[in-house]
Amino acid sequence: MSRPASRREETRLRLNLPNSIAVFLISAAVIAFQIGLMRSLSITKYHHFSYLVISIALLGFGASGTFLTFAGAMIRKYFPFWSCLFIFLFFASVPSSYLLAEQIPLDIQYLLYSGRQVFLLALYVFILFIPFFFSGTFIGLSLVHFREDIPFVYGLNLLGSGAGGICSIIALSYIRPFDFPQAVAAMIFLALLLWLISFREHLRVRLLLLAVLLLPSGTGMLFFFIAHGADVPIDQYKTIAYLNRLADHAGAKSVLTTYGPRGRIDVYASDRLHQTLFAGLQANILPPKQLALLVDGELAGTIFRVADVSETAILDFTPQSLAYRLIKRPNVLLLGEVGGVNVWLAKRFGASRITVVQGNRQLNDLLRNELSELSGGVFVMPDVEVATQEPHIFVRRTGKKFDIVHIVTAEGFAATGGLQSLHEDYLLTKETIAKCIGILSDRGIITLTRGIQSPPRDSLKTLGLFASALEEAGIRDPKQHLLVARNYLAVNTMLAKLPLDRAVIKDFRGLSENLSMDAEYFPGIRSWEIHQINSMEGPDHANYSFLHYGIMKILSADQEKFFREWIYQISPPTDNSPYFFDFFRWRSLGSFIETYRSQWLQRLEFGYVVLVITFLSAALFALLLILAPLFWLRRGKGPVPARFSTGLYFLCLGFGFMFIEMVSIQKMTRHLGDPVSAASAAITAILVFSGIGSLWQKKLRLSPFKRIAFAAAGVIVLTILSAVLLDRFLEAFSDYGIMVSFAAASFSLSPLAFFMGWMFPSGLMILERGPQVLIPWAWGINGFTSVMAAPLSVMLAMAQGFTGVIAAAILCYGVAVFAAMRMERVLK
Repeated sequence: MSRPASRREETRLRLNLPNSIAVFLISAAVIAFQIGLMRSLSITKYHHFSYLVISIALLGFGASGTFLTFAGAMIRKYFPFWSCLFIFLFFASVPSSYLLAEQIPLDIQYLLYSGRQVFLLALYVFILFIPFFFSGTFIGLSLVHFREDIPFVYGLNLLGSGAGGICSIIALSYIRPFDFPQAVAAMIFLALLLWLISFREHLRVRLLLLAVLLLPSGTGMLFFFIAHGADVPIDQYKTIAYLNRLADHAGAKSVLTTYGPRGRIDVYASDRLHQTLFAGLQANILPPKQLALLVDGELAGTIFRVADVSETAILDFTPQSLAYRLIKRPNVLLLGEVGGVNVWLAKRFGASRITVVQGNRQLNDLLRNELSELSGGVFVMPDVEVATQEPHIFVRRTGKKFDIVHIVTAEGFAATGGLQSLHEDYLLTKETIAKCIGILSDRGIITLTRGIQSPPRDSLKTLGLFASALEEAGIRDPKQHLLVARNYLAVNTMLAKLPLDRAVIKDFRGLSENLSMDAEYFPGIRSWEIHQINSMEGPDHANYSFLHYGIMKILSADQEKFFREWIYQISPPTDNSPYFFDFFRWRSLGSFIETYRSQWLQRLEFGYVVLVITFLSAALFALLLILAPLFWLRRGKGPVPARFSTGLYFLCLGFGFMFIEMVSIQKMTRHLGDPVSAASAAITAILVFSGIGSLWQKKLRLSPFKRIAFAAAGVIVLTILSAVLLDRFLEAFSDYGIMVSFAAASFSLSPLAFFMGWMFPSGLMILERGPQVLIPWAWGINGFTSVMAAPLSVMLAMAQGFTGVIAAAILCYGVAVFAAMRMERVLK
């Protein structure tokens, strides 16, 4: 009786056009929902929820593998019924889980103090986990059911994911992120229809009844979801929430709102807005009326509502004005300017020419069009040129010379809680600042202002960065090129291209005193002669501040020792590890606990803490859900061979794949500039060409293990070549525009991704010889290790740089070959 049943089952193992398209659409829907969710939560919550979404999605796929390991036999027996049901549950859960999760009163600020908030966060994660679990279960079940066509199914999955990513980026220009769940639900419903059509020859009573129930209810739900748009609350602590509360009481007014791939932009007018750019206490002039410019609900810049430069006198009292006072009629470069305030600053001091560099085209277009009249036409003045380009890309490509390079993008108060620590910044690296020195005129100055902290942190890192950049540019004695001054709010650090002469130093000291600023460093300063205007804590019995103490250590022979021993991580960032805002240091943990006692956790770099918590939580879940099936397999009817080698192989693949993807995204970001274009180029190229590799590799008349060995060798060799040659290759196309650069970046990843696509399906094909239960378990392991790999890759990059991540990826693929060899021997 078993043989006929097997033959009946074989008739269902054939792929056809409708179910192939359905697999493609489901895979695209997963990525589209993920991207829409990341963008939506960046607005309603915080950017750090993007990491959470990635982990939730991968966790859902991993859990689906564990589920199929336990329940796979029953589900495989009625594959048409269960596969349709899982597609429908995915369809229903996408919009409903999103709407339900956003109604949870989650208060991230109290997460460390409230057990209730911990529970609500767990509930929030679980609700968003549901749709990814159902989609992962469907794809994993398809891999098991169509096991003779694993390369084709896996290829469709990767190709669909790549298409979903690129289509989502395009759709963000036309669809609000809040409306993505409805659009994704429509895509899934189409996949359900195609899936039902593909099984029309095998309709049984159970499947027919399911179709009769699902199609009308699904149609009704789809119309309901589309008719009732998402009305999601915004975190009460975000700036936009505060301004909305003011608007409810006529204290603020929304001027405009617009959406795009780079985020949501809001502009508000309010008499309660008073941004003064760290103006000192001696300021006796009120700031002009202002507009607040918000990106994803947080303040990104200020727009002065003025008609003439004479209305911006408040800028005369800012620390940023120091550089403009030292150079007459400068040619100014503003890197990362948002609202035009620093354009007014430059004009206030007689700039001859002003170049504004901002990578967000939406912002530039708004200030040149809709907001032009309200902002005094600051971006359309004849002596102002606006370049839509990422600042670090502009600096590396421009051939012009400037008298002042004003790094606006890093200006602001010190990041509270270290929430920026996970963000890469390719402008604030040793190599890019060295390029900035190269575009300075002989009288040129680089200037950067950061909010003050005690003990000092950002400003010491800035000074160390400037000193290392001077050395990178071939200047032997950085001490002769640096100036530092502060008021009670901020520290201004300046770098001069040529050694500072006595006249400039004298002017600097006089101007600092006139602005009630403390001159913390200039060539020839004597520590014992310092008299603080704005008192700041310093070493015991010293008349100077810890900031001055740190500056002198950084500019001495004790620099490396000081970097190692300071309570914060302040070593200069590089292109290999571009984390300027990473200040966390493990060895300082004891000092934090001793100094701040019950408040120590709040004083830590919270961004890094979130990363560590995410990794540890993922590792705990992965360990439980990977090992649980392992013990269950051991307690089955008989011994299941190759358990250890199977687990090791797919664990290595999960880590290796994600490590390479992460490094690829960073390399694309460095060369393309726009992080959205960079991520879409890297992810799309890797997924699409991996899918092509999966589809093509079965044509080779090689055993699965030989394919794995050949592919792993290709991945390792190409990864090494990419690490050595990719930067030079991409730089060769840097002058041909974004589309050519995008195409070159995608093409550069194609050979590597092509071989990466061989590894997973070839491993599953080895498992075909063993018990079927190993295939879903392998699917789950790959998902779980990807969850852990996402935060671990960032931690590795912060500690060892991208070269460390690349080395880890090579090691993973090398170990995978030996694990596959063991699988091959045991399952012969």
